[in-house]
Amino acid sequence: MILQRNVELAKGRINVAYDRLSEAEYNLTNLLYRGALHSAYYAAYTSIRVLLSLEYEEQKNHGKNINKFRQHYIKTKLLDANLSEYIRQLYKYRDLGDYDLDFIPKHDEVVEMVHFAKEFVNAVYEYLSEKYFFNKGFPCGSLGGGRGE
Repeated sequence: MILQRNVELAKGRINVAYDRLSEAEYNLTNLLYRGALHSAYYAAYTSIRVLLSLEYEEQKNHGKNINKFRQHYIKTKLLDANLSEYIRQLYKYRDLGDYDLDFIPKHDEVVEMVHFAKEFVNAVYEYLSEKYFFNKGFPCGSLGGGRGE
């Protein structure tokens, strides 16, 4: 059973994903590509954590959380299958950007990753809005509306 308290916590936590997305957009605009890749991944990953903490049990490991997300939301077709590829790509580029000192991110790749992150977070937000009566419209400035409830 989902408690209203948990729904209210999820509403606040999804804003963390949108904050990460704003960081990614800021970093991209300022040509801070590694930071943009890092923040884009964490925007999507944070939204996965919000889903799992609300409806299932969140794990302490990125891979386990991503696999659980795929199992419960992609394979069941609750969310679009493209999101599975988006999180795979986001993880790959975040990993390269964080750990490979010889990796030189290309502008077009970073733009695409930020776009994937935006699509991912927005899809999760829409799912939560429909299922748990979140306010419609996106809670973050550049994605529509102002910071919502």
